Amino acid sequence: MRETGFEVRRMDEFATTKAINVQLQKRIRAAHFVLFCASRNNVNVLFEAGYAHARGTYPVVPTPKVEELPLDLRSNYVIAIDSDILTSTFCP
Repeated sequence: MRETGFEVRRMDEFATTKAINVQLQKRIRAAHFVLFCASRNNVNVLFEAGYAHARGTYPVVPTPKVEELPLDLRSNYVIAIDSDILTSTFCP
């Protein structure tokens, strides 16, 4: 991603004294697109993807098993990716 001029950061890497949802919403609003690790069906991730989508920020979801995603996610901005690459790059 850096080669294309984008920076990929995990939300849990940011130090903050504010509630995580305040920082999360601020960063989603400022982003051109957001990568979501939905491989574990984490409800927080699903909320974040919905928030990004509602704000007009493209929620991009890399996953090895597109068919296992909820219908609303798999019909938009999904990238099929090898599970080893996914866990080593996006969703450790």
